[in-house]
Amino acid sequence: MPTQDFFTQQARTLTAEAIRHVESSTNAELVVAVRRQSGRYLHAYCAVGLVTLMSTLCVILFVDIEFALQAIPFEVLAAFAFGVLLASIVPPLRRLTTLRSERDALVGTAARACFYDAGISKTRGRSGLLLYYSAFERKAELVADVGLDLTKLRAGWDSAIHAAAARADFEGMLEAIRGLGPLLGALSPKTSDDANELSDEVNAE
Repeated sequence: MPTQDFFTQQARTLTAEAIRHVESSTNAELVVAVRRQSGRYLHAYCAVGLVTLMSTLCVILFVDIEFALQAIPFEVLAAFAFGVLLASIVPPLRRLTTLRSERDALVGTAARACFYDAGISKTRGRSGLLLYYSAFERKAELVADVGLDLTKLRAGWDSAIHAAAARADFEGMLEAIRGLGPLLGALSPKTSDDANELSDEVNAE
């Protein structure tokens, strides 16, 4: 599924509806954040650029075609620039040139920064929960406040969200979000004085 499916207005509307469905049965405050990527990955762009540069240089050196000596530096630089451009528009190339552990670490760091930047740690019952999804890394991260036991929340549910994230499956993620309702309801049951402290709109960038 294309990355942009997570950022359309329809996707945001459906996600907000899923959040309201979850919060109808719990005092917990759920926030969903989506990002196009969680790191800059400059080295990945350079790596792809170097591959195209070296490939072009090999052609110049070993293929039986005559090249103007004065043009070779410019041709090599143009090949590097083409590789950087290619990496910018073909995300799988950037994923191939980065380590999974690096991508996971960057998503984790970005998710925790988002948790505090969005004020999720300031709810009255300390029961805020962030579901953070980063499209380039195809990785979902849960960050919970101290009022929620994340280990209990993850039991029987974690695999569903991570599988959907790895497939970039928006419908699968929606189903996983809706599935949070009973789990959060058990951890933090709905009470009559509950107030909606955080916006239900998707935090998207």
